[in-house]
Amino acid sequence: MPILGTAAGIERYLLELGTITEFPERAGVTRRLYTEAWQKAQIMIYELMCAAGLEAWMDEVGNVHGRLQGSSDQTILTGSHFDTVVDGGAYDGAYGIIAGIVALSELKARQVPLHRSLEVVAFSEEEGSRFPLTCWGSRALVGKIDTEAMLLCDSQGISLNDAMRSVGLNPSRAHPRRSYDYQGFVELHVEQGSQLEERRKPIGIVGTIFGQERWIVRVRGESAHAGTTRMARRHDALVA
Repeated sequence: MPILGTAAGIERYLLELGTITEFPERAGVTRRLYTEAWQKAQIMIYELMCAAGLEAWMDEVGNVHGRLQGSSDQTILTGSHFDTVVDGGAYDGAYGIIAGIVALSELKARQVPLHRSLEVVAFSEEEGSRFPLTCWGSRALVGKIDTEAMLLCDSQGISLNDAMRSVGLNPSRAHPRRSYDYQGFVELHVEQGSQLEERRKPIGIVGTIFGQERWIVRVRGESAHAGTTRMARRHDALVA
């Protein structure tokens, strides 16, 4: 079945992807890394890429790639992530993936000659909603996998190692090498603020964005009553 390159087609794919959730009885979409819902979404995205006529494959951490080859291996990437937070939105991440697939499908259908190759990637994880790590999919793509992360566990005590095995992945191979010469990455994303809406603008270009780091901090001190302990007798390690 050919890809529908219309606004209605894009909306249809987004709504279909949005029905794939861990808790269909609840509002919002929950699709955490390496769950059954995650795997169903992965397969749907792969099948869409194949229907679009792209060279499609899944890598060692579950990222899904769809490629349109140009005259060189220099490659421009687009895409986003297909995991979600608990009870998240249907468009966060999904929009960048579906839009990328449709765009590459249109270029292929119109036989547009390409110097650089184009690739859409659906990252396996970004949100950190199951394991205490973030951007697992994109870290793998650039060779930044930490082997200690494989031992991290979710709230049920399931390790990342075991979760990977549950969806048919081999943790010992979770170090993908870059197959192509990636020159840049562009992502189409829904607005999560209100500036475009307030200005009635259909699209904007992001110039800067917040990065993210997560720390586990242990502070050793001496507990005492916050209101009645004299300052001279306090041992406030956090202040120190």
